[in-house]
Amino acid sequence: MSILSQKQQIFGQVAAARTLTEGLPTLKTNSSFPSINNNGDTMTFLCDLIKSLIGYEALQQAISDTLTYSLKELEKDIKSSLKDEIKSIVSCGVNPSLPDFIKSTGTGFNVKVNQLDFTDLMLTDPTSDVGKILYSSITPNLIDSTDFNTFLYQTIQNDGTPEHWGHTTFGQDILTFTFKSIDVSGINQNNTLNIKANQNYDNKSLTDLNNNFIDSLTLFNTQDLLTRLIETVFGTISTTVGKSLKQIENETKINTVIGKISNSNSKDVINDKYFTFTNAENAAHQASAIAKKSGTKTITTSGPTVTSVSFKTLLDTHTSIAGSTTTLQKSIAVNNSLSTMGSEVASSTTNTVDHQAIKLNFIQELINNLINVVINTILSPKVIALFVINFRIIYGPNAKFTDAIDFLKQNKNFIHNMTKKIGGLIIKILLQLALKELTKLISDAITKQQIDKNKANLAQLLSLVGVSPDILRQIQGLL
Repeated sequence: MSILSQKQQIFGQVAAARTLTEGLPTLKTNSSFPSINNNGDTMTFLCDLIKSLIGYEALQQAISDTLTYSLKELEKDIKSSLKDEIKSIVSCGVNPSLPDFIKSTGTGFNVKVNQLDFTDLMLTDPTSDVGKILYSSITPNLIDSTDFNTFLYQTIQNDGTPEHWGHTTFGQDILTFTFKSIDVSGINQNNTLNIKANQNYDNKSLTDLNNNFIDSLTLFNTQDLLTRLIETVFGTISTTVGKSLKQIENETKINTVIGKISNSNSKDVINDKYFTFTNAENAAHQASAIAKKSGTKTITTSGPTVTSVSFKTLLDTHTSIAGSTTTLQKSIAVNNSLSTMGSEVASSTTNTVDHQAIKLNFIQELINNLINVVINTILSPKVIALFVINFRIIYGPNAKFTDAIDFLKQNKNFIHNMTKKIGGLIIKILLQLALKELTKLISDAITKQQIDKNKANLAQLLSLVGVSPDILRQIQGLL
């Protein structure tokens, strides 16, 4: 039996059980169930199964739970994988002690800012409205921030001043960064960061430095991931800051590569085909970039509908979640924000069925893009800096990543493992929800079948003693 036939059989059985328990499905298959095809996309299928069982609110709760309760587990897993990946790079015949040039007494090494910052994050001021969404821990003096990206931004502003990272999050400084807009020696390039170890690590191993730097970072928080999800789907931030089509197209290419790797089998060999694009893919990148630059996404239901989320809504969402002091408050803030944005997205139509389908599509898109957003967070300066340091130590002072695609390619096994970890976590949450609701539906259906059987048996017995059909129907209606 084909995958399509198996899916149709499952949805048919669910519909039959809901009909038996007086819960008729009301969703249009073509617009609300994108998994009705012959591929094996587990995540989309589980989302559609949940839609058929309990609808929009359950999917919204699933993504809320992921963003509220699962990030600590995710961060722990990714940090562990980062340590393993860096250790495997370093242990290839290289002495794990720090080379002299990287020690506090050495010259360090220089790197252009754009070789750490693939998405031009450092061009946005953290204190601006857009910056409040893109950065975390925006302190009065940004150099004291517990977010490495915010710290790095201020380091660049403090031209020529050595700034030390580590004491705000790890209890001691780990690395020293110095930005130089102009190199007076005439030897190095302008607009470079000089990176070296803090004196605390002069007598420690490279493994100590790597592990401690990873432990000093905060990779994820709820408000940042949710707002980045909205940006990935609609381009709300891109249109607000006026990103160029080229910038947006490059970001779209990154997501295509991540998607290819994510959809691969865990045993697949990740080769060059994952990092090159067909003419059709390039055309899709251009079309997506144009839509994203306008801050909209077109949804097809009974007809094409243009949807969007305003920047004000996005900023309010970020502020509301960031201001939550407990996990429960955060969960409520996420759910309220998702409801608000879902209603805003669906407000573009007055058709009741299309309205529901658009809201479902909105949540589906957020779930579909979770892996992209998490991997893109890893592609920010806070993690790229770690890889650049180790690549310079191992492969020499000129080793670098030309862009994000090159980074993904050179670290393809790590990215492959990460997509599987993230996807597995999301599937686990969706599967638990689907199984819970399936169990309830089956139990209700069995109970209903037994009640109907008992009614039929009682009616048969009463008919044998001469009870009239009208009275039998009244009795059956009461039972």
